[in-house]
Formats: sequence, structure tokens, C-alpha cells
Amino acid sequence: MSGCYFIKMRLFLSHHGRFSVCYIVRIICISYYRCLFIACKLTNIALNVNISYMSSRTDIPPLKCLLAFRAVARRLSVSRAADELCVTHSAVSQSIRRLEEQLGHSLFIRSGHSLSLTEQGEYYLRSIQGALSQLEVATAQQLALHNHSLLTVNLPSTLAIRWLIPMLGDFQNTHPEVDLRLSTLQSGTWDFFQDRIDAAILLGNPEQWPDCHSHFLVEDQLVMIASPALDAINKNPKQLFSSFKTIVVTNPLRKRDLESWCQFNHCKPPQRKQCMGFSNSAQALEAVKNGLGIMVTHAAFIHRDLTNKTVVSLGDDYPVDGQAYYLRYPKTYESKSSLRAWKNWLLHALEKKP
Repeated sequence: MSGCYFIKMRLFLSHHGRFSVCYIVRIICISYYRCLFIACKLTNIALNVNISYMSSRTDIPPLKCLLAFRAVARRLSVSRAADELCVTHSAVSQSIRRLEEQLGHSLFIRSGHSLSLTEQGEYYLRSIQGALSQLEVATAQQLALHNHSLLTVNLPSTLAIRWLIPMLGDFQNTHPEVDLRLSTLQSGTWDFFQDRIDAAILLGNPEQWPDCHSHFLVEDQLVMIASPALDAINKNPKQLFSSFKTIVVTNPLRKRDLESWCQFNHCKPPQRKQCMGFSNSAQALEAVKNGLGIMVTHAAFIHRDLTNKTVVSLGDDYPVDGQAYYLRYPKTYESKSSLRAWKNWLLHALEKKP
């Protein structure tokens, strides 16, 4: 740029034969400041590019490395973590190695074939678990909104077998477009979003689930039952307990059923030696139907059996205060068409039941 001004100066001298010192100084100053201005502009552009690049960088490790770390930390085994993630052993090892290199320290103590978390590893696991869970929940919510035909409903296994499944033929005929799947995960072991469950039929009250829509289905009542083959109908509770084995369910969810019924009927529960235990209600109900003893259970479990007279009711039914079966689902799921169809059908079907 400055060369142009010097050429102009030479042309000026050749044309006029003389020159002004002040004019020459002026030309030199102008060329200097213009060059300085252009250099500053170029420098500013370079600085802006560099700053923009730096601001877009992130030190967050790849997601696959974080998921591999969480799986290994939970299992304390690379092989089991690989099975959980459905990848190879080497892929998990490489992800852990890459993560440790990025963080600059080891996350695991390796001793032979055993693994344990370092102090930094334990802290890092606690720190990232919440963020990974939130990411999984948010993703599950978005996926659920688009897969409108698939519907997964969770409920107690006995309720599914003895109450819901006998009614499902009508739902299939009414809504063949819905891909209904039943889940029987135990209460407290599942999550709507992480386990991709759309709705659940649960025993409780709506106040327990403020983040969900809840629709009343049936009341919860405890009923004592026996096989019609047993001569049990005209006996009082004390005579029943002394005459027959009492069948009990050892599942923690059912452990207070017998005691609650006895309190309502003003009688003492039978001694342990007079009881016969089963691990779930379905097994216990089959034992009752085969005449092995008497049992206290939930009315919803034996509605069809009472109607078909394969069992008979004894004593006074106990309506459990503040407890009923509800259809429950997250408020964010209410726009899902298969869920709306399921809710409307279920409520209508229960209205028709005697």
C-alpha cells in the first residue's frame, strides 16, 4: 500500500520538478496510518475467530465414555458392563481409558481381575449420575410422545392374571391399532421414564402421585375366602382358624392383609403353626380353590371366582380406608392417543361391571 504513495510522489516530482517537504511528510503519514489501520482490522478478525473457537470448545467427555464408566462402576466388571450396554469388552475398556486420559487420573483400582473405584472415581460417579438420569428421562419422554401405537401398562401380577387379562379381549376388538404390553414390575423397583412405562394400575391414593393423573378404578376390600367344598360358611372367625389351615402370602406387600382383616372382625390372627405360606397371591388362590385352607385376599383378585362360585366369601369384608386401585400416568403423556384409548375403554368397562 505504501509503495503506491511513493510512486505517486515520484510522478509528482517528475511533473513539477520540485516538491514540498510538507507534502511528502503528509503522504508518508497517511500511508503509515492506513497500513496500521488495516493491520489492526486483520488482527481483530483473527482475535474474533480465535475467541469464537475457544468459546465453542467443551471439556465434556463423549457420552459413550460416561455411560461405560457408569456401567462399570455399578457392576465393577468390564464384561458385565459390556453385556449391559450390548457392546464388546474392548469397546468398554477403550471408553474407560479415553475418559481417564481426558480427566488426567485413574477412576478405578485394578487388582488382578477385580475392580474398585478410586476416591476420585466415587466422587465423579456421584456427580454425573443425576445428569445422566435427567438425560434418559428427557429422551424417554420425547420418544413416548411419538410412538403412539405402543402402550405399556404396569400392574401387580395377580391383578393382571385374575382381573385385567380376562377383560382384554374386548379391548383388542375395540382398539386393534394399539400394541398393548403388560408389565408386572414390583412397586418401588420401576420408573415411568427409565422403564418406558406409559401407565400403571396401582393401589394407593392420588395424593401419593401429585405429578400424575389418577383415575379411580375399584375400591380395595379384604375378603376371607374358602373353597365351597369346605364346610366353612356358617363358622365364626375363631372356628375357622381352629378348623382349617390359614393360607398366607409371604410377599411383603401382602403381609398385613390377614392382620387388618382380623382387627376389623375383632378376632385374633391364627398362630404361625396354623398357617401355610406361598410366595405370591396367584399360588395361594389356587391352594384355596383346591380346598387346602382359608385365605384373606383382595376382592379385585377374586371377583370372577366369586361370580363363578369357585370360592365363597366368609365373615365381613373389610373396606381398606384411603386405599383403592387407580389408573395413573404422567401428565406429560396425556396427549398420547393409545393411552387415551386405554383410559376411556378401561373406565367404561368398569362402569358396566356389576
